Amino acid sequence: MSDPYAPPGSRREPDRDQHARTDDGAWRPPGAPHDGARPGGGAGRAPAGRTPPDPAGALRTARLGLRFLLLVLAGLVAMSLPWPWSLGALGFLLAGAVVGVIALVVAAQAHLRASQLVALSIGLAMTGVIVVLQLATLVFWQQTAERDECRRSAVTDTSLRACETTYLDQIRSFNPLAPSSP
Repeated sequence: MSDPYAPPGSRREPDRDQHARTDDGAWRPPGAPHDGARPGGGAGRAPAGRTPPDPAGALRTARLGLRFLLLVLAGLVAMSLPWPWSLGALGFLLAGAVVGVIALVVAAQAHLRASQLVALSIGLAMTGVIVVLQLATLVFWQQTAERDECRRSAVTDTSLRACETTYLDQIRSFNPLAPSSP
């Protein structure tokens, strides 16, 4: 086979591509050893005692990880919405947590690196903390609704600070077991 980039009349050496592929059919770069060993040393397989990662599992983990990230980000954005709409954040965060757990299981089954498993685990832990904070907002729903109404009607920075101070005082004095006054 002639080289299309060679000057006219020249020919490629016939034995140059003779060992271009390894025994398993993979491409061997020019100058690489013929025995299947990698140029940096070691054989062309995973280290002893470690199963090589599954490429299909790695791709599925990446897709699930992206969905996990997008759901958590949507939950964080929803948290900044006014009171009734901020409840949607809990749905996004819970859905994200489910997708994150599935991604973690798929990553473990695909034998991905420990750093990838740790990253997913940290993301799940942070999502869990945010879910707990959102659940706390549900416990204090009356106080949160009053604070949002106060903030909507506030005109000055002083009145906004007063709304926050009142909200924090209400939370500090909250006792769910106290009898409600009629």
